[in-house]
Amino acid sequence: MQELAMNEQYRAFVTTELIPKVEKQYTVSHDPKHRGILGTSMGGLTAAYFAFSKPDLFGLAGIQSPAFWFKPEIYTLCNNATNPAVRIFLTTGTIHDTREGVEKMTAILNRNTCQYGFKEVNQGHSWGNWRDLTDDILIYFFPAFSESTD
Repeated sequence: MQELAMNEQYRAFVTTELIPKVEKQYTVSHDPKHRGILGTSMGGLTAAYFAFSKPDLFGLAGIQSPAFWFKPEIYTLCNNATNPAVRIFLTTGTIHDTREGVEKMTAILNRNTCQYGFKEVNQGHSWGNWRDLTDDILIYFFPAFSESTD
């Protein structure tokens, strides 16, 4: 629970070790508008944290059933965003999921300059929920690619 809960050391590992290694071995975009992070539950909290604390690296964040309740300071971080170049796609289920936290976050996103998509489905906090919405997130972030494959 600690490494995924707005952990600065984990963020430093990903941003200063993992990403440079990937960039060295693969042809990837360095443009934050083309670089995203996606997470579910505690990983959703992490995706929000990475995107709002490092918008120069992550311009896209897929946040599924986020465990915002675990670190409510995420709301302050996102609410204090000054003109972030971050696009968000938030998802939640209606059955024992994270609806309350997602509603609080969408209110914050409505007040700042983020662009965001949102989808709520009649499912719970489960891999089925998250798996079924992955394509919606990817199409939202990369619509030109999805149109070119039709």
